[in-house]
Amino acid sequence: GHREKDGSPAFDFLVMPPEGSAPVAGAVLDASAGGAPGRAIPGQVIRRTYEEFAKLGRVMGLRHPSSAPQLPPSTFFEHTDAAFLQERAAGLEAYLADVLCLEPLPRTRVLRRFLNIWQPLGPGPLSGLGGELGCDGGPLIARGVRVNVGVVAHVLAFLEPLWILRRCSLVCRAMHAASRNARCWPSLRFATTRAERWLEPFFAILAPACLQLQQLTLDVAFENPSLAVAPPGGLLFRNLNRLVLRPRDVEAAALVAELLEAVEAPGLREVSLEGVLTDAVLLALANAAGDGLEAVRLVFEPLHLHRPVLLGESSTICLRRLIEATPSLRRLRFEASPQARGKATVSRRLAPLGPPEVLFPGMQPLLADMSALPRLEEVAFDFLTDDVLAGLRALRAAGSPEEDDERLRPKKVILSGVKSLLEDPEIALATVLGKLGENLQEFALLVETEMEMRPFLSGFLHTRIGALPNVWQGRRALQALTLNWTAFDDDGVRSIAEHCPQLHTLLLDRSEYWTDVVADIIVEMLPQLRRFRMRSSAMLSDRCLYRLMEVARRFSMLEIEPSFSMSSYAMDQLKQRISPGVYDFDGGSSSILIPSRGSFFGFGGGSAAGTLAAIEAAADALDPYLDEGIQQAAGAGGMLRLLEPEQDVDVDPWGVLALPSRRPRLEIGR
Repeated sequence: GHREKDGSPAFDFLVMPPEGSAPVAGAVLDASAGGAPGRAIPGQVIRRTYEEFAKLGRVMGLRHPSSAPQLPPSTFFEHTDAAFLQERAAGLEAYLADVLCLEPLPRTRVLRRFLNIWQPLGPGPLSGLGGELGCDGGPLIARGVRVNVGVVAHVLAFLEPLWILRRCSLVCRAMHAASRNARCWPSLRFATTRAERWLEPFFAILAPACLQLQQLTLDVAFENPSLAVAPPGGLLFRNLNRLVLRPRDVEAAALVAELLEAVEAPGLREVSLEGVLTDAVLLALANAAGDGLEAVRLVFEPLHLHRPVLLGESSTICLRRLIEATPSLRRLRFEASPQARGKATVSRRLAPLGPPEVLFPGMQPLLADMSALPRLEEVAFDFLTDDVLAGLRALRAAGSPEEDDERLRPKKVILSGVKSLLEDPEIALATVLGKLGENLQEFALLVETEMEMRPFLSGFLHTRIGALPNVWQGRRALQALTLNWTAFDDDGVRSIAEHCPQLHTLLLDRSEYWTDVVADIIVEMLPQLRRFRMRSSAMLSDRCLYRLMEVARRFSMLEIEPSFSMSSYAMDQLKQRISPGVYDFDGGSSSILIPSRGSFFGFGGGSAAGTLAAIEAAADALDPYLDEGIQQAAGAGGMLRLLEPEQDVDVDPWGVLALPSRRPRLEIGR
């Protein structure tokens, strides 16, 4: 029949599941009746206009260019007489029947949305590499000996994946079945930027292997989002222990959400999601998480470049559910992608909540909720705002009878936020440290400035901060400290050294109030310091360099921005003292001095070693031969890094900058 929809003639069709199919949970989504996934119904009526049919026709024409049926021809004027509408309804019904002959269990996402179908009703044939799901094939006969397909698959698991698919699978039917057997794929890694082309063959491998799969890594993006496909029915992951998913667009996020709905793995230990993370993805992750989950990493990427990363209330509620469902978490990271940080910093924020979720309106409780995780050891949180600090202040203050139940107790904490959403970063530092336990070993607080505000704040002097004994009291276990906003003077640095004598990493990016006395503090009060950063100051001179020169071989990495009163002669002397026999490589934004690998092992310097060291320095990568343990054992020098003014700090405060890698168009492996 036909009706009107938005003033245009619309046609009603009854959609029924195929006969003999076994419905799965949530097989059909009855949007008109307010149904939800998980409710299976025998059929439903959909109402669509000719324009909606035309959009479907364009997609099906791209999806099946040689076999797509033709729509009834359109007309220049709109006709509403009964005879014409009846004829068009019959033509559209025939078109829809032909489309369902192409895809009896719809896989194209546009078609599924057109039919209001949530998931395919069950496994079906897959075109491409895999053929029929569940096809085991006969035994392999080699020199008169019958070898079970499972044994062959176990042997193939040790070979190169692409070689198996391109060579072995073409030998015979038994080898083809072995290359699709679950034992051949204990882990699976798949990456492509043209998912609409390669997902069908990928699912042909994934479907038979999903029950026994232990590790899955998926990095996908759709070149043409209108051709996005959905996973086949019948997928179930029961033995996963590690899951890495990277959806790069909205359609890929919908695919990832459906894959997460198929995860029922009590042994799942690590989950990493990076990319466009929608509410559906976060909700599916919260439902899939179990008591045994130990590590969760969520990296939120803006949908468009230079756009803010804003997570709404529904996203926050999903993340709170995730924390509640995973009491055994040891590592938890909520991060912003590199596209939203560094030189391209944009605003990022978690929406505050109101009652009854929180006590007072405008609080963001996500960071405070982590106090309920007794085994938590590592936290990374890139959404620090005044709303988050309000949630932290709601925890019981130190000295209360139930103090241990209301403080965060991780050993490593990395926090970052945007200055426009933090009114006073110095107060933020005191608030956060006041809510962290005394077993804290590594701490970083990075306050970033939005890209459009940097020209106005260039050269701006920050507030001078002196000694803060109440903030650093009880921090004797602290070993690494990174701060990029707070500008301590000499007394402030001395207070840190007095209360944190075990520091081996001290990276303070605001040094404008330092004098040469800071070098005396570093040398005398921090004997275990291995990595130190010193920015430019008008009150730093050669005396500071000569004082550091006395203990130069103690440092594994020394980062210095030369001050006006520092001479090049003193800097050269420090270079020779910190690493005798170095290759001086000018890396553009900074100069990195790396000890000769040949002279380090006693073989004499060589051009090959120097070239390799220069290449590693150009990539800003640490020389693997120069880890801290080897340097201490062999007595070798470290690295001296000369910083340029206003150079951005590392995204990972204790790592080294890495060059972004270009994702391949197609990659499959284990």
